[in-house]
Amino acid sequence: MNRTRSIKLILLTLLATSAVLVAGCAAKDTVDKQGYIKKNNAIQEEAAKAFNGLNVNDPKSVDKAQATLDTAIEKLEKLDPPADYEKPHESMIEALKELSAVLGQAGEAVKAKDPTKLAAITKRMTAAQTKFNTAITAMNKDRT
Repeated sequence: MNRTRSIKLILLTLLATSAVLVAGCAAKDTVDKQGYIKKNNAIQEEAAKAFNGLNVNDPKSVDKAQATLDTAIEKLEKLDPPADYEKPHESMIEALKELSAVLGQAGEAVKAKDPTKLAAITKRMTAAQTKFNTAITAMNKDRT
């Protein structure tokens, strides 16, 4: 199913890109900012591992990926970002919450074997990825 491959590709791209882009922020930041970036990246890398084995044709696999993403969101919400990272940090969390909701819908669509729903979900996932990438870009702005 091409839709399921698209969903998996979007998820893997989203999480892999985030860790690489946020890592680039550290060049001129203070230790506190570097600590934030380090923790942020560790959380994202942990979540990315769950998506490596994601099988979007298996509802249990989708549920596991969603649970891992939700755990990452909880950890990110506990981080205290430096002032100039607050807005992009919140935008990133919001995008990840949207992605989690979409994953839940993907699991339901797979259970229902509904390709029409999967097509709509792929579009929403792409929108969440764009929002997430925008937040990462804002984190990197004028910080390298």
